[in-house]
Amino acid sequence: MDSKHYERLYPHLLPFANKIARDSHEANDLIQEAWLRSMKHSYIFELELPKQRAWFFKTMKRMLIDERRKHSRVQNEWAVDDGILLKSCSRILAKWKCH
Repeated sequence: MDSKHYERLYPHLLPFANKIARDSHEANDLIQEAWLRSMKHSYIFELELPKQRAWFFKTMKRMLIDERRKHSRVQNEWAVDDGILLKSCSRILAKWKCH
């Protein structure tokens, strides 16, 4: 797991990450996070290059899906909170208008 491995894999990882991510910053973040995860699984670097790439592709894709799900949940929670807040405000305003 040295820079030689990284230099060999990076040209394969970048186009894939750019394809699935929203922008180049997110693509680079995916690559870095996948690289950090690979350090926990040193056996990956004993595999043939195509299998290493496959592991990285699968890992980056799963990370992106997890992140999007998390982001979607947070947005939905805010939407529910906003909806409740709007209903409460509407009730208060309705009471003021009645009097």
